[in-house]
Amino acid sequence: MGNSVTWRVFSSPEVGLAWAAASALLERHRTGCCPSHLDFYAQGLSTATDLDRFLAIPGASASFDVPLEQWPAIAASVNDLRRDRDWATYYRDSGKIHLNLDLTPALVSAFRSLPNFVADISTPYLDISNANAELFLSVVEDAQAELAWRLCWPREHDRGGLQLALNGYPIWGNEGFPGHSVFLHYHGGKPEEAAELARSAGFADLDGPGSGW
Repeated sequence: MGNSVTWRVFSSPEVGLAWAAASALLERHRTGCCPSHLDFYAQGLSTATDLDRFLAIPGASASFDVPLEQWPAIAASVNDLRRDRDWATYYRDSGKIHLNLDLTPALVSAFRSLPNFVADISTPYLDISNANAELFLSVVEDAQAELAWRLCWPREHDRGGLQLALNGYPIWGNEGFPGHSVFLHYHGGKPEEAAELARSAGFADLDGPGSGW
């Protein structure tokens, strides 16, 4: 996929309204051509208190940084839980080891007896069904998070997509917007088409453009 640009089409303090706005645009995506998928990302979570509610998300993984001096204790606790796709990377500049582990009940249980770390949750590519999105919305609570749909619009194949940024999640380096915001991804050279698509879903104003995928 080439580089897209984004336009913010909707913001609200109510997550239900933001999801309704995203849904209005999703109804206009094109099917039967390019592959499409949905993925989730949540950041700034506590390994002691937040991970268990994300167990419902299919295929989710947790990533976090461990100071080098704490690594022996962490490794002893999680070594038996690692799978082939899990990995650990040592960053010399920070003196920390970055871990990515499948999010399982056993992992959540192990971290209840370990020091608290800040974790991020991510998923593999999932089907773009509303059920998957609504499942994530049911557990995200106050976490900064995003739902990202890579898909085609009726007149845009290569650079189409949609993002729902939750709780001020920062999109592509900006500081984020208060509440929950919907961002339309489109070809940067076709602002008129992006505006037409947004209007077809009931959105008159486009805020942007900004950097996209």
